[in-house]
Amino acid sequence: MHSAEAIGIKSVLSASVLRAAPMKAMRVGAGFLCGAAGMFGFSPLALPAVAAAWLCLDDACFVLVGALMGTLASKSFASFSACALFGGTELILSLLRAPKGRNAALLRAFAVMALAQAALLPFIYPAWGEEFFMGAGCLLTSPAIAAVIARGMRALTGYLSGRRLSRVDALTLVMLLALLAGALFLSKPAAMAAGLVAMLLSAIALCRERSGAAGALRKTRRSLMDAAGVAKGIAQYIGGSVGGDTLAHSHLTGMGDAMEKLAAGSEALMRCRVRLVTATAGVPMKGSALTGDALAMRRAGDTAIFILSDGMGTGDAAHRESSTAAALLADMLSVGYDEDAAQRGVNDLMLLCGEETYATLDAALVDLMTGELRMLKFGAPPSYILREGRVRLIESPALPAGILPEARAGVCGAQLRRNDAFVMMTDGLMEALGMELVAAIVERVGGANTVQDAADALIAAGIERGYNDDMSAFVARVEGEPLGAGRLGPDDEAREIA
Repeated sequence: MHSAEAIGIKSVLSASVLRAAPMKAMRVGAGFLCGAAGMFGFSPLALPAVAAAWLCLDDACFVLVGALMGTLASKSFASFSACALFGGTELILSLLRAPKGRNAALLRAFAVMALAQAALLPFIYPAWGEEFFMGAGCLLTSPAIAAVIARGMRALTGYLSGRRLSRVDALTLVMLLALLAGALFLSKPAAMAAGLVAMLLSAIALCRERSGAAGALRKTRRSLMDAAGVAKGIAQYIGGSVGGDTLAHSHLTGMGDAMEKLAAGSEALMRCRVRLVTATAGVPMKGSALTGDALAMRRAGDTAIFILSDGMGTGDAAHRESSTAAALLADMLSVGYDEDAAQRGVNDLMLLCGEETYATLDAALVDLMTGELRMLKFGAPPSYILREGRVRLIESPALPAGILPEARAGVCGAQLRRNDAFVMMTDGLMEALGMELVAAIVERVGGANTVQDAADALIAAGIERGYNDDMSAFVARVEGEPLGAGRLGPDDEAREIA
């Protein structure tokens, strides 16, 4: 290895260690403080802190090490044994089978925590006395303490990453600080001093790191705003000049808007209430090896973007048209182009490719906070929402992209609710299903175990009825409770058809 390469690798590793060390030291210090706060052989905060770290952190072993050291310092041998038993049991269980979902992990951690304490209690203090009742009290209060610590850890982690604290998070942090204050009160002076020094030094290092990162972020945002101003200035000059290039003006304006939105930043990613489970399935036309349909998916802040496109004809040429159109529109919307500039830009770019190039575009934009669905349709067939066994239709007729300079997408929208299934399809599948389309959605989507099963079942239904074109289906199921789920406003244009 060349010396320059060795120096580069060494510097990268050193920087990674320096960035990670303060947070790990703080976790060891917090675990130590919780373990050092003990009496009668028990540290009431030690095991709950370890269990909470196991639920929230990828490197919970540092909290475990700190808690073990703290329990030894306070001579809380019962809590030392419980922490060691918990860590060993969770490690073995995680190697055998990881819990599926957050609730399963929570239940398993609480069960192991309770068993670790209950199993040791009769052996360490078999006689009835204040030590036994102290242990029983720890056993009963551990779940509540662990829940407060876990929620406080998540709130603190989010705050350190730049998220604003909600009222609940702020209250949880106050409760967490109160628990740490109680730990300091119960700790021995030497242990308390050691834990405080470790946490204080770690906090100073983290604050310095955060202030440096915040300064770099402010500079980047200012540079983006300046670049956006330049792009918009050039666009204004081109638009006002004689014979100015309309396409260049449109895209420079769109890029300026996108850079301004990026510079403004967003915290929406931390607050989304809706989760979409999605799947797609498709089949090319008989005799063709490649489908002419394409799907593009993007994420822009608190908005999920799904675009299904059907290129003109079939085969390789149609696939290039559809994949290019879908990717262009998805990229423009995701980086910050407004809807009008994005659809105008895609239409103009497709017109540049030649007179015989066009594609349908079916774009679904889902607000992951409110559940609001907004659709842009360039010649695309209707979309459908399956809710409690009833099908609702969303449509807005328009020309495909790339046919006429003035072509614009039809815009429509609806309000999604928990457990809704949202379906998009290309015209090949719609024509194959024909009069059985609604029944196929109710039976094949409503009766499917997973969204992938639903998408596959729709394509299978199209194949059973015979087809003469590429067929594609996109299915999304709504999980979580959208903020707007309790209302159907004037913008909800879906109508029930069965």
